[in-house]
Amino acid sequence: MEQKELRDKYYQIIKNRDYEHKTSQMYSKHLCELAKYYSRDGIDNLSFAEIKKYLDHQIKVRKRNSNTVNLIFSAFKFYFNDFLNLNHPLNTIERPERKRREFDLLTTYEVQLLFEKCDSIKTKALMALSYGCGLEINEILDLQFADVRAKENSIIVRNKKKKIVKELYLPNSIIQILREYYSVHRPSKWLFEGKKPGNKYSTRGLHYAIKDIADKVKIPKEVTMVTLRYAYVKHLEALGYPLASILNSLEINHDWSIAYYSRMGVDFSKKVTASPFDRLFKKQPITKKTLDEFWDLLHPEVKALAFDKFKHEFYADAIETCLKALNKKIKDTVKLKTGKELDGSGLMTEAFSPKNPLIELADLTTESGKNKQTGYMQIFSGAMTGIRNPKAHENVEISKEETIHLLFFISQLYLTLDAYKKI
Repeated sequence: MEQKELRDKYYQIIKNRDYEHKTSQMYSKHLCELAKYYSRDGIDNLSFAEIKKYLDHQIKVRKRNSNTVNLIFSAFKFYFNDFLNLNHPLNTIERPERKRREFDLLTTYEVQLLFEKCDSIKTKALMALSYGCGLEINEILDLQFADVRAKENSIIVRNKKKKIVKELYLPNSIIQILREYYSVHRPSKWLFEGKKPGNKYSTRGLHYAIKDIADKVKIPKEVTMVTLRYAYVKHLEALGYPLASILNSLEINHDWSIAYYSRMGVDFSKKVTASPFDRLFKKQPITKKTLDEFWDLLHPEVKALAFDKFKHEFYADAIETCLKALNKKIKDTVKLKTGKELDGSGLMTEAFSPKNPLIELADLTTESGKNKQTGYMQIFSGAMTGIRNPKAHENVEISKEETIHLLFFISQLYLTLDAYKKI
């Protein structure tokens, strides 16, 4: 039997069991590779020992990665155990440890940049449903018109049998984007279609479209629909929703976590009725009274760096930007005097060391002056280690009140440098 004919046979068997097209393709491919390995027209009569020998070859000789090996195992489990009912002990075969993929967490500011620089209304609508509703890409591509319930501010997800499996909050801001998208593209069957009417949209073009936007705005992270959905979960959690409630609304349930959070008083019947998408473009006017009482007390550089980000509620970004600028000011001075390329805590120790300071903040001929120099060295170093670094490496969400306190603290560091005219 020709390879194509054999592959078509396996594909049809798998597809008839309600597997997705892509899964059917991959399973049939690996089943055909097994037949080819033994030069057989079929694999029904292979012994478990022969199957094990093939799997060992893939793992130990070809050194296939863990994801591929697990896919082969799934294909064999389906065909030999579920379809042929042979009950081969496949689980006794040792597999390579599966490596969990780590995703870069996007900040709210980075997500806003993505949407601001997105020129395609279709791409914007697709990204909005992922970041604003927490939908997976396959769930989005399976959507039809009736699944969008604008009057109820909700969007529904169905399984293969068209049964509703979950209903998620859909904010008005995304409804407006969907209306604009529909007025431009007028899809006929699926909410998102490819170039040929009636065909589902391909993920390949979307992948490149998002990557192009991320490159344009210079986001040094991998940006995909998966990272947008991950950001939905983390940013919604920052708004005050318990993680367990968010996962429950997405139908990502773990019995142990449900039981734990239930004991903690989490109400799982309460629906998530917010979206991090609404925060992206929410603008709160800063009154003259606020400016008089707050901004005019800050160092001018801190005000210039933080004002716009603070106004749009990007609080962690405001703090990080000010500390990065402060670090650069000191870094440039140290490099000019020593030629050393230092950063962070090590930079502060070198710059403000009471023994041989490059930036002298006090009279070191007195004990009091030495103590002051040492204290400020520790303060500057602590600011970089304890405040700047966590905000630079993680999507740390902080409150408005905490941001105000930190801005005053950072402003004092800027004023300290200015007062001694050393930088």
